[in-house]
Amino acid sequence: MTSCYRWTCSVYRVAGLLASLLLLAQISRAQGPPRERIINAINELETARLPGSVHPLARPQFDRGKAADSMLMSRVTMFFKVSVGQQAELNLLLSEQQDRSSPNYRRWLTPQEFGSRFGLSQNDIDKIVSWLESRGFTVQEVPASHNAVSFSGSAAQVAAAFHTEIHHYVLNGAQHYANSGVPSIPGALSDVVSGFVALDDFQPKPRTIRRTMPVPKPTLSDGSGHHFLAPDDFATIYDLKPLYGRGIDGTGQKIAVVGHTDIQLGDIEEFRSLMSLPFNDPQVVLVPGSPDPGMLNDYVQEADLDLEWAGAVARNASLIYVNSSNAWDSMQYAITNNVAPVVSVSFAVCEPQLSQSDVSFFTSLGEQANAQGQTIVAASGDSGAAGCDDFSNAAHVQATQGLAVAMPASLPYVTAVGGTEFNEGSGTYWNATNNTNNGSALFYIPEVAWNDSSPVNGIEAGGGGASTLFSKPFWQTGQGVPSDGARDVPDLSFSASPNHDGYFVCSELFSSQTQTFTPVCPGEFFPVGGTSASTPAFAGIVALLNQAVNSPQGNINSLLYSLAGLSPSPFHDVISGSNAVPCQMNPPSPNCPASGSNAGLMGFAAGPKYDMASGLGSVDADALIRDWPSITSPPDFNISVSPPSLTLNRGSVATAQIIVSNSGGLGGTPSLACNMPAVFMGITCSIAPSAGTNNFTLTIMAARSAVLHPAATMDRTGGRFGRPFDGRPATLLILTYLLGACLMVASIVACSRAAFPYPWQRERSKAKFVPLFATACSLALLIGCAGATSTSMTSSPQSQTPPLSIQVAPQNMILGQNQQQQFAATVANSSNTSVTWSISPALGTISSAGSTVGVYTAPSTIGANQTITITASSMADPTKQSSTNLQLVAPETGSVVVIGKVNGLSHSLGISLTVD
Repeated sequence: MTSCYRWTCSVYRVAGLLASLLLLAQISRAQGPPRERIINAINELETARLPGSVHPLARPQFDRGKAADSMLMSRVTMFFKVSVGQQAELNLLLSEQQDRSSPNYRRWLTPQEFGSRFGLSQNDIDKIVSWLESRGFTVQEVPASHNAVSFSGSAAQVAAAFHTEIHHYVLNGAQHYANSGVPSIPGALSDVVSGFVALDDFQPKPRTIRRTMPVPKPTLSDGSGHHFLAPDDFATIYDLKPLYGRGIDGTGQKIAVVGHTDIQLGDIEEFRSLMSLPFNDPQVVLVPGSPDPGMLNDYVQEADLDLEWAGAVARNASLIYVNSSNAWDSMQYAITNNVAPVVSVSFAVCEPQLSQSDVSFFTSLGEQANAQGQTIVAASGDSGAAGCDDFSNAAHVQATQGLAVAMPASLPYVTAVGGTEFNEGSGTYWNATNNTNNGSALFYIPEVAWNDSSPVNGIEAGGGGASTLFSKPFWQTGQGVPSDGARDVPDLSFSASPNHDGYFVCSELFSSQTQTFTPVCPGEFFPVGGTSASTPAFAGIVALLNQAVNSPQGNINSLLYSLAGLSPSPFHDVISGSNAVPCQMNPPSPNCPASGSNAGLMGFAAGPKYDMASGLGSVDADALIRDWPSITSPPDFNISVSPPSLTLNRGSVATAQIIVSNSGGLGGTPSLACNMPAVFMGITCSIAPSAGTNNFTLTIMAARSAVLHPAATMDRTGGRFGRPFDGRPATLLILTYLLGACLMVASIVACSRAAFPYPWQRERSKAKFVPLFATACSLALLIGCAGATSTSMTSSPQSQTPPLSIQVAPQNMILGQNQQQQFAATVANSSNTSVTWSISPALGTISSAGSTVGVYTAPSTIGANQTITITASSMADPTKQSSTNLQLVAPETGSVVVIGKVNGLSHSLGISLTVD
């Protein structure tokens, strides 16, 4: 009798030992090199789809057909996701690197160190490279960070390997290519592959705004009230000259400038000569595997602006121009190879025009950059609050796309730079003549939020607003910061108006007739503006900051917002103006006010401290760098999520990892809760602890069952049958349940006797219990038999041949676009069990998969939620029918809100969710 008990104890001991060993192994893996995650052989017969990997602009209405099989696709990048444990470790590291009390404070990683902790193992990389080469691809780069592989191949090879055709698309007269469907990968890779970059060529635009009026070589202050910014002017207005006087001029520092065109070094040399700056040619790096893009109009002016003005502020810093045929390839290379501690990005794309794969790509780059100590500064955009509308088209005078902000500026790992405009009023802020360095500004000039929108210029203002992809970071607090739960941009701003007062730039003038470029300096120049002017200028200030504190700074946003709370603050508070732009009211465009004082205007006003038109304002550079070392982060915590957005189908489950990182010495375990917005039908969320103290798993379930009015089985007169079987079949069914219950009780008693030989179970007790058990089972059997006998004896002759009946299952389902659901009809009391299927109203299709089985397919597009009825009719008696209601649900989008609380502090996190 005791052997069963001892065996059970042994099982528990073994299980406990195995759990301990697994925990030790997990800790060991977190401290050592990455474990291998590709366990199974790469079998192409088993595939996994990568939802969220189709570009939002690759729409059927723009589709112009399949691309040629031979079309070369250069530098496609497959990038990888971190494991749950790696993500938790990375989030903790990012927090500790900014925490002065941590031993990891400013202990930045190299790309090799990042790869050894957060990338794939070498064996996993080798497996992926081998598989790609077996498919005919040429592998072009595997970065030391081991989080991506770049390769090239033909459109046919891409289609064969990833099960999606490459099509041409025409949008606004421009031709593009993109994958037309969701790509698939071998199932063995599903745990490691996050998505792709460059399966399409919908590429970002530069943010330069150039006025078409050429003006003579300086005098930059022409005596007529028009002024043009020279580097000496910028240094005066934003208080850089005291830094230069102390030797803080960028010496020993590096700035990487992201580009997408070849350049003429003569333009940069001429600019520096005219502005009395020392000779300092940039280093040009062409991204491996990228075709040389050649000289591209608009992109050349952008590159010259960025290089000239980053170098004008940090005049002795080394500039590295990272060039490729895709600006995102340039950005990726600058980060995965840690080219420089400061990365300046003047390219942008609005958030709604990004796929989920794109968002994951930018997120992983931002995390790696910050872990390596890199500070990314990015332009917030030039379309005001209407980030998706075209700022470069003067004829586009009304916004139609709604409120939006730009990526990568909206990343929490990036400092977003917006635009201001000088507002001299009646004051005297300029000299009538220039000094020897072509400067004429006298001191700081008051600023307003930049907004040059007009019927002549079109939409033209500093980008700003709330992100729909990222929740508010824990550090984005302070007076004026909206309580919107979202990452708000910009973070700060500098002069950006091309009209008042444009930046001086030497560049190339392109002739569309001759298709040639001609230098504009020294004979004339064009005033230039936009947030792509303010961005490289601030990149130069960050390089000066790095030199002053003798260390890269990584993500500077936390300290920026802490500095804004000082009195006096190193920021110039911008309290006037707005980034509101005209919006179309007829037909109405999204977010466009139709009434009130702001009817037809969409955007945000500047105000005290933070606002979404100018951020924290501009800076006094000397005060900023002087106060920087004195700032410490208060005790706080941050909530992050991986992945930042989810897409799932009805009937499926999606999970995300929630990581809570404490900073500033904060202790305690957080409590988390999730809220599901009412827009989602049949969607639930839950949070449970995961591996590690502050790690949690968010589970989102999209049910296919709904609480609808139940469908009932109908006879020809409309009467209802309450159950699928009548008479003896129902009694026999009950009897079967009773017998099953008896057997279950018997099993429990038998196991209890064998496993627990305590006194209360010895022979005497057993003698009393067994007859009691037998009596109960006998009674149950007698009741069942009596019920059957009673029914048989009391029923009329007609009831012994029950009428034909039908029941359809399942009941009350929810389906999204293109989804399928199988229904089964049970036909009782008939030798002919076949049925016919029908739909009312006629939305979608249903096909018979058997005599009583129908497979329903929802329409490919569901514009609005609606209920349909699926009906099965007996072929033996068509008047006998059974129905079920089916809810067709249009795609739903929103944010699942996670709320965390620790030691009286509270933060929320929004996770973008799309349910198809």
